[in-house]
Amino acid sequence: MSGPSETHLNDLNLPPAPRADPALYPGERLAFDYLLRDDRVRPLSPGVDGWPDGRDGRTAVVAFGANAAPAQLVAKFGGHGGPIAVTRARLHGCVLAHSAHVSDPGYLPWVLVDSPGAAVDCAVLWLDEGQRARLDVTEPNYELVPVAAERYLLHLAASETPARVPVRAAVYRGRWGALRWPEADRPLPAGTQRQLFERLAALGWFRNMVGSGPLRERQARLAGDAALRDRMRDELVERGMTVPDGWRVDPAG
Repeated sequence: MSGPSETHLNDLNLPPAPRADPALYPGERLAFDYLLRDDRVRPLSPGVDGWPDGRDGRTAVVAFGANAAPAQLVAKFGGHGGPIAVTRARLHGCVLAHSAHVSDPGYLPWVLVDSPGAAVDCAVLWLDEGQRARLDVTEPNYELVPVAAERYLLHLAASETPARVPVRAAVYRGRWGALRWPEADRPLPAGTQRQLFERLAALGWFRNMVGSGPLRERQARLAGDAALRDRMRDELVERGMTVPDGWRVDPAG
């Protein structure tokens, strides 16, 4: 039975998880820190029961795309693995771009790219070993790597000043580099799926491969054909539309 301070996600009128509707990637985040238990959330604040501090062996996993949306977390964990604390944060030293691949649901997800002086609003998922392993299974196109504390400063929204990353902080680094427009020297900044697909539709090879029509129809075509997703990933490489993420890996990791 729900506690008095818990709220069902359905009562928050959030949009579906990107897994269910890829056109909505990256999904909608909550504007507060919370504890996710099954499909219910309870607000968290420093000093109260459940507030994470990194001393219980959990890994602070930086979530910057769909994993920052509670609906996606519910879809991935399905009520298994126990409660998860989710705190708002900002990661300095990077920007968001699109990964140069198509995910199983049919969207081109976001990826972090090294960029000194920039910062990304994100969430931190405080995961135990079992939860981390479960999330890893859902991220075959990313590798969980330690955050290089001297390069990337993590600022929790609830704290007054930035601090070096918590103990055992990690981030999902893309395996396929970042998407760039032909002949551009920088990655294409992250945007909505509609914006991205409209831009890609200007390329003849993309139209020939994915077809035309509404966004969701094209995403459904990609979601239903693993070989097509692989072909598109390879095509991006062959046409010079990828660039390394420049991510600095923690040498101690």
